Amino acid sequence: MPVDPVIRGMMDTLDDHAPEIGSGAYNELGLKLVALNESIEGKQTDARRKLAKEMILEKPLCISTCAVYEFTHDPCFMTNLVRSKALSLQGYSQECAAAMGGEWKMQLTTGLLECDSPKLLIRLRLGVLSLLVARSGFLPQIVKRLNELNVTPRMLCPRDLQRPLLEGDCGRGPTAQEFLCYEPRLLRWLLGRDPLSPWPTLGTADTQPRTERWLIRRANRQGGDNPTINAPCRCPRCLGVEIPTLPEEPVSLTPSEYDEAEDMDQSLSDVE
Repeated sequence: MPVDPVIRGMMDTLDDHAPEIGSGAYNELGLKLVALNESIEGKQTDARRKLAKEMILEKPLCISTCAVYEFTHDPCFMTNLVRSKALSLQGYSQECAAAMGGEWKMQLTTGLLECDSPKLLIRLRLGVLSLLVARSGFLPQIVKRLNELNVTPRMLCPRDLQRPLLEGDCGRGPTAQEFLCYEPRLLRWLLGRDPLSPWPTLGTADTQPRTERWLIRRANRQGGDNPTINAPCRCPRCLGVEIPTLPEEPVSLTPSEYDEAEDMDQSLSDVE
């Protein structure tokens, strides 16, 4: 942790006079200076967090900038962010609020989910989890953005689907298991199915790949085809508020019959 220059000077002075004041007083004063420095650091962080929230509320695409990106991995920050946006839209008419809310959510998703190289797939996984942790129904926006980026389930969750990593992809980051914990309906995309298709059923070892059966079991344990699971939590502690959006047209998912070799060669804009 960086030390405030003024406090650093006080510590140096304390060190210089340590023999005169005695070990007991020296230790006590030292601990107080450390606590003071931590307090200052905490206030600075709180100020940066508040500024980051205000920036993202106004310009959601800025969420990818270094000044605010660090806070996107904080679940409390993300849930507070979407709640603040939802509250700010309550002063508009229902139709206007829905249009503004949908556009804000899509811009936030676009800014957070960026990937033009396999090296950035770990950042993409972290971004997907951050949106799901926010608990504000980002599933349609996530799926749409992943399709725009030509990212397939095999690329986002290679280890879960037992697929080889793209060259340059470290494979680290959140897994399909973590995604399904917050949004089990992502199962349809992971299996390459249409978002309006019937809920996948569990087959047998003879009729269904092991990885597919594992994903279905996991999604079922987390609540299955239930749209309220990733909705805002309205308990007294969370006080979640839903961001209104307009009804969206179904999005096309990556067909499951795509050739894997073609996926590896053509995805991510033909990475050099």
